[in-house]
Amino acid sequence: MKSENLPSVADPLGSASELPHSGLLREACAALLSSGQLVRFRATGLSMDPTIRDGDVLTVEPVDLNEIRPGEVLLYRTERGVVAHRLVRYETVESQPLYILRGDASGTCDPPVCVGELLGRVTAVRRGHRSRSLTNPWTRPWQITWAVAYRLARAVLRRVLRHSL
Repeated sequence: MKSENLPSVADPLGSASELPHSGLLREACAALLSSGQLVRFRATGLSMDPTIRDGDVLTVEPVDLNEIRPGEVLLYRTERGVVAHRLVRYETVESQPLYILRGDASGTCDPPVCVGELLGRVTAVRRGHRSRSLTNPWTRPWQITWAVAYRLARAVLRRVLRHSL
C-alpha cells in the first residue's frame, strides 16, 4: 500500500470536520490491535512535534498494560478519533488506573485516559524514506530530552515575543 493512501490520525488540536473518517480509523485500530495485529497510518497535526510530524507514518503494536512505561508514545481513542501522545505518568484513582499523556509540543497534559481507551504503543515513525524506532532503550532518553528542550524553547520564544511587542 502506498503511504499516500494511508488514513490519518486525529489530532486534538485540529477540528473534527477536517477528519471525516476519524471514527472509522478509531474502530479499525481498536479491532486490529485487540486481535494482535500491527497498524500503520499517516499522522496529522503538530502536537507531537518534533518526535512525530504532520505526514509521518506511525506503526502501532498491541501493548500489554503491565509493560507500559512513562516516556512511551501510546495510541488512545477519543470521541473524535485516535491520538498518539507520550505517557507522562499513571496513577490509580479509586482502584482504577488512569494514564496521563501529553503531546511533546504541548505545555499541558491531556485529560486522564482510562484503560479501555488505550489501544497500543507507537513503535516506529517513518518520515520520508527513513524509519526510526521509538522502542529502542538507547534512544528513548534522547527523545524525551529533545521533547522537553523543544517545549522549553517554545516557551522562551513566546515570552520574548510577548515582551517585545
